[in-house]
This record gives sequence, C-alpha cells and structure tokens, in this order.
Amino acid sequence: MTDLKTGLRLLLLSLTIGSSVGQTEPPNDAETMLLDFVPFFKIPLKIAIFVCWPNEKSAELVRRMMMTTTQSPHLMQLHNDSLENVALLDTLEPHQHLAVIDVACPNSERFLTQAGYRIYHRIRWVLLDSEAVGFDGRERRESKVLNLLGGMEVTGNCEVFYFTWSDGGDLLVKDVYRISMPSGLISNVVAIWRNGTFNDQRMGLSTAVRRRNLQQTAIRTTVVYTDNYTLHHFEDYENPQIGTPCRTSYHLARILYHFYLNATMEKRFTSSWCYPNALGLCGDFIDNRTEATATVLLIVAWRLNYVAYLKTPIFAHVRFIYKMPNLSMTDNIFELPFNTNVWACTFALVVLSGGLFAGARAVGKRKYREHLELIDSAFNVIPIAAQQGSIIEAKGIGLRTFILVTLIGLMALEVSFSAKIISLIQAPSRRINTLKDLLESKLEVAADDTVYNRHFLSTATEPVRRELYEKKLLLKNGSMNVYGMEDGIARVREGLFAYHLYASTGYKRVSETFDEVEKCYLREMKLVPTSIGYLSVKLNYTLREHFHVGLMRMFEAGVHNRVYNKMHTSKPSCVKGASFRPLGLIDIKFAVDLMCWGLATALLILLLESLWRKYKISRIPLFQYIE
Repeated sequence: MTDLKTGLRLLLLSLTIGSSVGQTEPPNDAETMLLDFVPFFKIPLKIAIFVCWPNEKSAELVRRMMMTTTQSPHLMQLHNDSLENVALLDTLEPHQHLAVIDVACPNSERFLTQAGYRIYHRIRWVLLDSEAVGFDGRERRESKVLNLLGGMEVTGNCEVFYFTWSDGGDLLVKDVYRISMPSGLISNVVAIWRNGTFNDQRMGLSTAVRRRNLQQTAIRTTVVYTDNYTLHHFEDYENPQIGTPCRTSYHLARILYHFYLNATMEKRFTSSWCYPNALGLCGDFIDNRTEATATVLLIVAWRLNYVAYLKTPIFAHVRFIYKMPNLSMTDNIFELPFNTNVWACTFALVVLSGGLFAGARAVGKRKYREHLELIDSAFNVIPIAAQQGSIIEAKGIGLRTFILVTLIGLMALEVSFSAKIISLIQAPSRRINTLKDLLESKLEVAADDTVYNRHFLSTATEPVRRELYEKKLLLKNGSMNVYGMEDGIARVREGLFAYHLYASTGYKRVSETFDEVEKCYLREMKLVPTSIGYLSVKLNYTLREHFHVGLMRMFEAGVHNRVYNKMHTSKPSCVKGASFRPLGLIDIKFAVDLMCWGLATALLILLLESLWRKYKISRIPLFQYIE
C-alpha cells in the first residue's frame, strides 16, 4: 500500500514538472507574434505583408511562414514614392484577405490613408510595430496605433488588430474601431497568447453582432412619400392602403434602428424615388446626402453604381388588376358547347340524314319528275335538324319513321347545346393571361398616377410592353391614361378595364366595394419583370453588414411578416356562385352575324337568279313569242 502511494506521488510530480516545462514565454519579436496569430483565423487566407525591412529579414519571415503555416504570403516593400501595392487588396474575396503592415515604416500612415475604404471593407488588417517589442514597449505600441488610426474611418465591420501586453505580462491581441467618425476609438481584447497559440476571447465571430449597439448614432436616412397623408402618418398604421410600400419599408427600418441597432434615424424626406434624371432618393445617394434609405427600391442596373441592396426582400406587388370579361368577349360561345369531334359528327349526321331521306323517297316514288325535287328532298333535313318539322309530306311508313328518329336524335343534341349555352353566357373568359393577350384584347388599360408607374411604363423597351404602352396607355394628346385609385377600382368593377397599381392598395378598395361573386372574377398580371424590392445603403457603407444581420434576424423572428400583414391587404377570398345578367348584343354576335351573312347571301343568289333569268329570256328568238 505504501509503495502504491509513493508511485502516485511520483507520477503526479512528473506530470507537474512536464507541464511546467511545456509552457514557454510569450514571443518578443513581431515576426513570431505574426506567425502565432495567423492560425487564429482558422480559414485559408491570402496574406499580403507590407514592410520596409532589409531583404534578409523579409526573406526569413517568408521562409518561417511557409514552414509553419500553409499560407504563401506576398511580401511587398513600402516605398516612399509609390502606392501601387494597394491594388493588391482589390480582390474578389476580400473576407479571405489579411493585410499586415509595419507601422514603424515611415510610409505606413500614408499607405493606410490611401487604402481608403479597404480599411473597413471586410479585409482584415494587422498593425505590427517592429520597433516596440516586449512588455516594455506596450504603451508606446498601443499609443502609436491609436494615433495612427485617429483620423481614419475604422467604423462598422472593420477588423484592425494590433499586439500589446497586459499589466500582468500577457501578450494580447486587440481590435480597434469606432462607432462613427465623431466618436472615439474603442479597443477590445480578442485573443490572449497561451503556450504558442492565441485563445479566442471574442463574444461571437461576427463583428456586426458584437458591435450592433450603435449608442444612438445618427444615420442619415432618406424617406420617400407619395402624398401629404403619407408624410404625416409614417409612424402609425391608419389607412394602410395609402402609401403602402413607403410606409411598410419605413416601419421595418424604424424597428431595425430602434430595437436592434440602437441608432437614431436622421430623416430626410423626398417625394421621388429616382425619376427623372436620378433625382430624389438616388440623387441623395449620388450627392452623399444620405447613408441609407427607409423606402423600398427595385433593383435597376444603373443604381448598382451608387447603392448596395440589403438582403431581406420586401415584396412590391405592382401589377395590373382586372376583372375577367365575359366569355362572349373573347370566344364564340355558340361553338364552345361541343368539341371539334362532336361538331364534325353532328354535321356528318345532318348530311347523311339528308342523303338517306332523299334516297328513301326516291325508292318510294321510283322516279322524279324534275332534278330539283331530289335537291328539295335532301334539303328537307335542315328544318328537321332545326326542330321545325318536315316541309315534304312523307306518305310512307319508312319515311315517317326516318323523320321521327331524326327529330328525336337531333332534339337531344339541341337540348345539350342549349343547356351548355346557358352556362357559357354567364361564364368569365380565361383567355387573358399574358401581356400579349391584354394587348390584343378589348380591355381599356390605365395606371395609377404615381411616379414609379409613369417611369416604368414609359421606359419599357421589351416589344410587347412597349407596344402596350404606346397603343393602350398613351393618349392622343401625349399624356398617359391615369386614374385615381378609387376611380380606377370602380372602372375595374364595371369591367373591360385593366388598372396598373400597387396591388395591396387596390385590394383594400376591392374588399369594400366588390360583392363576393365579383371577387372571384379578379385577375392580376405583372408588367414590371421583378416585384421584389429591397432596402439599401450607400455603396461601401461601413454599417452595411449591421443592416444585413438586423434585417435577417427580424425576418427570422417574424417581425417582417407582422408589419407586412398589418400594412398589406391580400387578394380577397370569394364565394363562388352564379351572377345572372341580361344578354347583350355581344353575346349573340355570332347569331346576328350568321343571320346577316345568310340574308346577304340569299339576296346575292336572288340577284344572280334574276340576272340569269333575264339572260335566258334575252337568248330566246323573237319569232317564238310571235307564235
């Protein structure tokens, strides 16, 4: 038992001695600090090192880095007369780029100044000070870094690191940033050196999450309003059908600023998005009068030069609303009861019946006095098919049976035809499904009187959209056919009218004025290719990632859906039923056309017969009349 206790004590003593031997002192030189710090990121990095060291020292750093890490660094010498090395930082994957610069070099401050937005735009920076090493140089090291960054825009999502020492002699890595340019620099410990590695001390990897508290920083924000009512009701949900897209996006931005970022919205109001000539909201971005927008924007190619769109989509349902016209407006309802095969069989039955009737009568009479009597017998099937009876008296049992069977068979077809016609007269047409169909239809086309409507409709270049604008929307006086929302929806209810507007505002009015059956006839159609808008910030904005993360968290938590449901009215549901209406001329157009063409054909044949008779009379010799 005594030997066992002695063995355990010796084992414990050996482990203690081994652990103490494994611990090493923190490195005192800048090169070793950097070599230990590179694995801290745990991702493949493209390393660019900017120094002014002797060639031997630079080569030694590259050699050691290639031996201890898998990275292949680009070592560049800082020159007093050249800053072309900054171009190396313009990479397609800035989040994988690590830039290391020796702040002891005389040209380092100018280099960082010229680097501009690259300081904060997703590139990681490490500021080395090769002159101040070890614990004795910690105050000089830290003060030099802070003075160097004093006038630089190290805001938002930037990651600038430097090495320093704690009071207890621990080697630290700190990051430095500021909330806004007027505010002071803030530095936090992100890693502590332990046994050859830096232990991560960050509260999360995302800088946008760690630094989301902007401490009531004022963010210049442009807000678009479409009318005076909207201007005074951005903060409430009263009458959501007025200014819906502007007020919806404003509510989302207000929640983002107040509850997530703890920022202040410094509002700037404008009555236009970007039209015409890049005025309004886009003009504020171009002239640097704003940093963000609280109004939704559609993605347009030329705007990408000035704004950065945020990730969370806001659906902007701008489209045509129309009521399906009656089926008789687009189709011949007298043709629709039967399909093509049934029509072919019906006509074949009539022709066959006429031939059989004439043949049966010929067999019964054995002969015909005239050739026309055979034609009259064949045509006798027409009044039979029309349920008018026979114009020729049938004396035989066979012919009478034939007429009876034909009448009964064709009567069944007529009953089926009439029953189907009744439903087709009340049925809506489903033929208008595309812009091409709308262009070729008899529907009048108009738009809501808003700036974005006028712009997107008048600048359409796609052939069908352009033709629709020129033929349907553009009036003879050169102005566009526009209506107020209430008048436009009233015209939609009357029928034969397609109205282009923000759908939610129209559906609010529809739910108040349409009856349940009329709501079932509503259809919508997109004119603008995209119906998804986004909030946006200025290009290369330092807080862009803060906005991204905040909006995505709001979306995941259901805040986006809550605001959207309170401000938007979806397409109203309906109760299917019959809505009987009196017949109009359009419903019987085919029948009237058939009668007119038939009468015209009969008159033409009568005229031809009269001319033919006169011609025959004129050919008879005169002596025949004398006799």
